[in-house]
This record gives sequence, structure tokens and C-alpha cells, in this order.
Amino acid sequence: IEDSLRPARSILTLKPLLTIDLKDKGKGVLEEPEPEKKMTRSDLDVAQIAKDAEVARLVYEEELAELKREKEKRHREEEASKAAIAEMYDEV
Repeated sequence: IEDSLRPARSILTLKPLLTIDLKDKGKGVLEEPEPEKKMTRSDLDVAQIAKDAEVARLVYEEELAELKREKEKRHREEEASKAAIAEMYDEV
């Protein structure tokens, strides 16, 4: 009943709400990080084996690429040599 006695304000006379600053003020809830599991000797061994396998794979791929380049170079040289010999015999 009291609400009806109070005069209603016009929507046009209300002041606009202040904008809320959305920047983080750093007052959030602090969460404790979970304690890290200590690395055991076997964990370190497994990690080292994985690293070694990756290095071995990379070296293998590099060696294959080098062999392929050498083979292509040899093939080009043989073709050039055959062409030079054929040209010599054609002149005779």
C-alpha cells in the first residue's frame, strides 16, 4: 500500500546508471595451485628415453634427406656424362 502512495518518477527524469568498470581489480578468490608431483627417477628415465627417441627420429630423417640429395646429384651427373659422350660420338 505504501508503494502506491509514493509518486512514480517518470522514466525520462531518471539518471542513467554509471557504467561499471570491467577491469579486473585483482580481488578475485585466490586459488592455491595443486602441489606438483615430484619427479621420480623412473619418470626422469622415461622422459629421457622419449627425448632420445625424438632426436634419433630427427637424425634419421636428416640422413634420409641427405642420401636422397646425393642420389639425385649422382643421377644428374651420370645423365650429363652420358649426354656429353653421346655428343662426342655424334660429332665423329
